[in-house]
Amino acid sequence: MESLIDDGTDALDAIPAADLRLLVEHTPAAVAVLDDELRYLVVSRRWLEDYRVSADELRGRRHWDVFPDLLERWRDVHRRALRGEPSCGDEEPYVRADGRTDWVRWACRPWHRRDGSIGGIVLLTEVVTERRLARVAADASLARLERLLETTQDAVLFVDRDGFVSRMNAAARELFGERIAAPMTELLPQWHSDISVGRDRRPLTRATMARGATGKPFAAEVTWTTLDDGDDVRAIAFVRDATERERRHQSAVTSERLATLGRAAAMFAHEVANPLTGMSLQLQVLGETIAGQSTEIDAALDALRSGVGDLTTLLKEFRELSRPATTPHDRVAVDHVVDRVLQAQALPLQRANVDVARTLTPAWVIGDASKLAQVVLNLCRNAAEAMHSGGNLVLETRTDERRAYLVVRDDGCGIPPGFDPFALFATTKAKGTGLGLPIVAQIVAAHGGTIEHAPAEGGGTVFTVSLPAAI
Repeated sequence: MESLIDDGTDALDAIPAADLRLLVEHTPAAVAVLDDELRYLVVSRRWLEDYRVSADELRGRRHWDVFPDLLERWRDVHRRALRGEPSCGDEEPYVRADGRTDWVRWACRPWHRRDGSIGGIVLLTEVVTERRLARVAADASLARLERLLETTQDAVLFVDRDGFVSRMNAAARELFGERIAAPMTELLPQWHSDISVGRDRRPLTRATMARGATGKPFAAEVTWTTLDDGDDVRAIAFVRDATERERRHQSAVTSERLATLGRAAAMFAHEVANPLTGMSLQLQVLGETIAGQSTEIDAALDALRSGVGDLTTLLKEFRELSRPATTPHDRVAVDHVVDRVLQAQALPLQRANVDVARTLTPAWVIGDASKLAQVVLNLCRNAAEAMHSGGNLVLETRTDERRAYLVVRDDGCGIPPGFDPFALFATTKAKGTGLGLPIVAQIVAAHGGTIEHAPAEGGGTVFTVSLPAAI
């Protein structure tokens, strides 16, 4: 400590040794000992450094005179200490005369003479301006990080050392539901094996399966890194729903497959069209020449006409399959398309004893209305043919934020396990060509969509067409 007494008085000796020890033991940083008139007796070197003063500037002077910019609240603290009332504070602002603000952690307490009277006060202070500014900057950075995490489209999960979710952002809550304190393995079943290969704290990315808020699995891309900073957080995982990317990949694969089929169909149609036209003309001439001569001849002519008709239908579908996919560009209401097709097919469906139900909500896409009408028509015909003695046909349109859906459900014979109804010539019908559903898949793929099928509850089949929703 720096002594400021130069008049030979015994004021310093008057401070009890126990209080001096207490002063030394509990000093957080800077210390000043003042008498009962608030004149400086002793200060620490740190006091001189923190308040940018010299010992000569303090010697024999009152504290209030050295710091005339002291607020009245500080003067009141000193008065209360002289009356025996200690005070303290944590990170309070102290504005200097030049306008600068320091942040101070402080304590003010009285010291007593040997006779028990109050001899003055002890000021203990710590200038914590740098620490406060660093914390304010860190808080600001944390707030920016919080905003970033809450607005990012990726789901962000914080995982504690026991493998439980300790925190999640808005995207994670939307994807997984509110899952604080849930085991990570409920969200990402492969988490334990994944985290074991990421112990070197390098970010790692892996394609995996996740389980969403409804419990339904979905394809996900997960990037995670482990932490070792003494915090309770063990790892951070960034999860991206890869369903859309997988859908686009499957759509591209389907488009390429159908393009190959289309080229083969074009070649077939070209080779068959001319001979078939000739056969049809010859059959017409033959019918005009020998029709009615006998029952056997008429039956043979009918069989030939039926065969040529089937080949003509097959050729028409091959030509449809071979046409290059056009880029859709119009806003189309899928629900309106369904309504028009059902109106046009009302009589054929009635004759087939098919009862139609519809649940149509607005579903807008960018597309070709005529092509989408063909999708609806082919799916309705396929359903009607699957219900040999009639049945129920249900059509539904709906949307979510990104997709528009067409759902066609029948209670027919269903699709055998392992059978691919979209394969060329694949059919379970006695007179089917096996081209109707491949044409549907081709049109859907050209619209950037996908089509899936699944068994219907209670029997039959559900076809679900998913298309990008129009913005």
